[in-house]
Amino acid sequence: AITFDGARSATLSGRELIRYTNQQTTPLPDLMLMLWPNESDEYLGQLTLGAITIDGAAVQPSMESRGLAARLALAAPLAPGQHADLTVDFTTRADAGVEQGARFGLSHGVLIAPTFYPIIPRIVGGQWQSEWPASAAGDLSNSDTAFYAYRVTAPAGLAIAASGVVVDQSQHDATQTQT
Repeated sequence: AITFDGARSATLSGRELIRYTNQQTTPLPDLMLMLWPNESDEYLGQLTLGAITIDGAAVQPSMESRGLAARLALAAPLAPGQHADLTVDFTTRADAGVEQGARFGLSHGVLIAPTFYPIIPRIVGGQWQSEWPASAAGDLSNSDTAFYAYRVTAPAGLAIAASGVVVDQSQHDATQTQT
């Protein structure tokens, strides 16, 4: 759901369902989530994690990289080719000020929200790519290719713009939902 506090801030609340398959040649003892809205130089806002489960079991994240990453310990290592199902509740706040050059936030009443949700980073050389970027040049976030399906509920008067194809949309009272 998306709510706006005038032109000052917007809040995006959601539940993300992730099926992660271990593409590595060795077992993984943990999974990692990147919380890009917590990158304070380029993102004007904050991402807060709520309840997290892996294969139905509650997990407490261990925060790293000054809140940019959340490590999720697995009950048992994830073998190559095996998958884990994650459910992640989150709330992201976006603040005004994008016109000053940030990549995320509000600008003149428009919500610019790339990577507003937790993302599993790439593994390079056997390590999660979960550190603060060395430079703000180019894309900050990086992740492997993924298939996304989304459902957004927002105030009825807002235009929802996203890549992909809309497969369903409805309106109920003062809200609209798009899948």
